[in-house]
Amino acid sequence: MSIRPELWEGCEPDLWRGCAHAWECDEMGHQNIRFYVARAMEGLRELLARGGLRVKPANDEIEAWPVTHHLRLMLENRAGTPLHLRGGIVAIEAKTLRAAFTLFHSATGEISATFLIDLEARKKGSKTKAAWPDAFVSAVSLHPLPGLCQPRGLTATSPFLIGLGEADALGMIETGNGIIPDEACDREERLRPENIIALLSDSTRSLTNEFHRAAESLSGAPARIGSAGVECRLRYYHRPRAGDRYVVRGGLSALSERSRKTLYWMLDRTTRTPIAELEAVELLLDLDRRRSFPLEERALASLGRLLVSAKQPIIPNQQGTDL
Repeated sequence: MSIRPELWEGCEPDLWRGCAHAWECDEMGHQNIRFYVARAMEGLRELLARGGLRVKPANDEIEAWPVTHHLRLMLENRAGTPLHLRGGIVAIEAKTLRAAFTLFHSATGEISATFLIDLEARKKGSKTKAAWPDAFVSAVSLHPLPGLCQPRGLTATSPFLIGLGEADALGMIETGNGIIPDEACDREERLRPENIIALLSDSTRSLTNEFHRAAESLSGAPARIGSAGVECRLRYYHRPRAGDRYVVRGGLSALSERSRKTLYWMLDRTTRTPIAELEAVELLLDLDRRRSFPLEERALASLGRLLVSAKQPIIPNQQGTDL
């Protein structure tokens, strides 16, 4: 998918430019999702800084808190691929804003990924919404939201009430747990958003391997089988601090021969309250041909036990963010 002249026309120069490093690529042979989010967060901080918001605000200043991230992944980033990020603010209200970004393959102009990020303004150290500074609002230039940045297969809100008790009722399996490491946190010892997705990504393999084993039983199965995400939605409920205990539960919210929707909840193991939620649309990937392939009906039937919506009616999510 090539860059169109009107995409981000009139926006400021590139918000980030670099490449996909070899150490950012995982066992699937492409850049891990955590580094897509990291690049988007770097671009976001640069965009806000150009508007006058300090990257490291003083105690009495406003900071921007992410509420949701939406990603569409369109092209693999292999090791050494030159990349750059462009974007802008597409909507702003008194206490919230929405920013959109596009990550490009610099050598070809092809679109690698798009991002849609919703933010709240808060006074540093407070969970109460605040108003954006007048000078910042005056400096903001609004851009039309590119169609490619809009959600395609995932909704903006979760269909579930999230908690450890709810995870038990839905039969979601434990896919990861641990202690929030110091090096993953900011100066206030809060887990950085790009490291929330890192810990979630590290916790997906138990569920992913179920699909790989099912695919290995197919007639004519590829020699090397992997997975690739094509769309993701992250919702942040709380940013834990260094030393806090967490657990990740996972399951399927939908399944077809060509794709699956996976659902992961990151929860505080002590308080049993939600930290973050990841929903993703994923495909099976032939790692040699770099192409997706379908599952047969027999393999699909064996994976039905992982569907969470089949175990309990969907409960509307009434929770707000508590970051």
